[in-house]
Amino acid sequence: MMGLSRRMFLKRGSMAVAMAGVATSMPLLSEVAAGPSASEAASTTSEVPEGFKLTEALVAHVRDLGSGDIRLFVGERQIEVKDPALARALFHASR
Repeated sequence: MMGLSRRMFLKRGSMAVAMAGVATSMPLLSEVAAGPSASEAASTTSEVPEGFKLTEALVAHVRDLGSGDIRLFVGERQIEVKDPALARALFHASR
């Protein structure tokens, strides 16, 4: 980690925590976190199942804003999502 300063580490870590907070507050991401079949259902509905709660941390990593390539990390799982509108919404929420 030679090129990483303490300030940059804290800045990136803070951003990751903020994105996790945004991700957990978005109903669409909660459904996607349930698995691939839920992401297909999310395209037709954006409602969260009644009583649904996240039991693990959810982190969204927007890899490419233009193509909407997003990686979701839920516990030990990684889920790939391509949704340009969602990527833009996450970007704007971080500003």
